[in-house]
Amino acid sequence: MWAFIDPIIGIGWLLPSDLSAIELVYLAFIIVVALFWICVASITRRYIRARSAIPETSCQGCEDFCCPTWCGCCAVAQMARHTADYETYTAKCCSETGL
Repeated sequence: MWAFIDPIIGIGWLLPSDLSAIELVYLAFIIVVALFWICVASITRRYIRARSAIPETSCQGCEDFCCPTWCGCCAVAQMARHTADYETYTAKCCSETGL
């Protein structure tokens, strides 16, 4: 099944010729969904930063791309902190306001 095993790290790599058509379609779908998520999260994060006047602190010029790409959960949590009004609505799971 493994087409190539890296002698240094010992991890096997599959070559595209070893994958079936269904596996290639699935892999392409996963890549498209991941790219879509990164684009949506980057655009949303840029909008929230501009609206709240939050400056970039690291990765000047590409922070909005790097955060969702490398730590999507952290980016979503940060966006939630800046868009929710926790003093008006208490945070609870499955509420009418979504907080």
